[in-house]
Amino acid sequence: MKMANNKSSKLIILASVFLSIIVILYSLLTYLDNRQKEIVASAVNAISGEVEQWFVSYDSLFYMLANMPVIKNGNTKEIETFLESIASALDPAVQKLIYVDQDGNGHYQTGEKFQLRDRTYYKRIVQEKSIEKMFVSPHVARSTSDIVVAFVHAVKDDKGNVHGALYGSITLQKLNNMMQRFQFDENSGNVVMDSNGRLFVHKDEKIAMNMTAANSASFGYKGLSEQAKIILNEPSGIVYYADANNISRMMFFSRVENTPGWVYGVTLHQSFFATNSYIFIAVMIIVLIALTSTLLIYSEEIKAHLNSIFRSNSTPLETIVN
Repeated sequence: MKMANNKSSKLIILASVFLSIIVILYSLLTYLDNRQKEIVASAVNAISGEVEQWFVSYDSLFYMLANMPVIKNGNTKEIETFLESIASALDPAVQKLIYVDQDGNGHYQTGEKFQLRDRTYYKRIVQEKSIEKMFVSPHVARSTSDIVVAFVHAVKDDKGNVHGALYGSITLQKLNNMMQRFQFDENSGNVVMDSNGRLFVHKDEKIAMNMTAANSASFGYKGLSEQAKIILNEPSGIVYYADANNISRMMFFSRVENTPGWVYGVTLHQSFFATNSYIFIAVMIIVLIALTSTLLIYSEEIKAHLNSIFRSNSTPLETIVN
């Protein structure tokens, strides 16, 4: 009887060990899944920092130009000559350089002149003098059809009086090149949206500048419009939705600091982290097979041992009780 109890105890212990292993494996894989999400979120935050640097570098460039002595003196002829000469030396992404004078005349780096009194930046910076710089949201340039963003800085004389504004627009060439470097897998995508949730960086040209998080349902996306407030109001996070092909996706997003409300996001298939789930299922099956096999093996041994006890005693019930 003692041997039977020992066998039963061993069986219980083994079953407990296997169950403990299952719990530990599940906890470990859950931790690894969460850890991977943390790593992706950290990478997204880092990339949003690079987008910030891209934005700030151009903002600083145009601020520096607005404070060049030749610009500050207000001589339009000298300014036109300077803009023409400096334009060829600048980054090719710089599309337009314009000095807007006190009367709203725009002096382009190409030598062209246009009346720009109706522009909001002229009214606020030069006429009203209510602000000293302004960012013009992403828009499609009429002359080139490129998506551009623009920076406008007040131009002051040596006494601090505003006599004009310097306007500089840039294409998204470098930003798009940057996005192409950051690919998590073949199904991943990079997006940048403005403060209204409009996607102005997207690999699909039909979506760029046309789709917003709020109107995404009209493009076949499911669940993204409901997540718009989270994306635009939270500093970072993860949202889940289905794309136009009905593929379940998740977006890791992070606000781009020192920009006018931009948000950078990485979109991934929800199956991106499924490998761990498959591993867990495979491990579970293996463990369960091992546990079942062990139970069967030990059950036969215990049965054989009990039968031998019964055969050696005339009263098996007494033997078991004793």
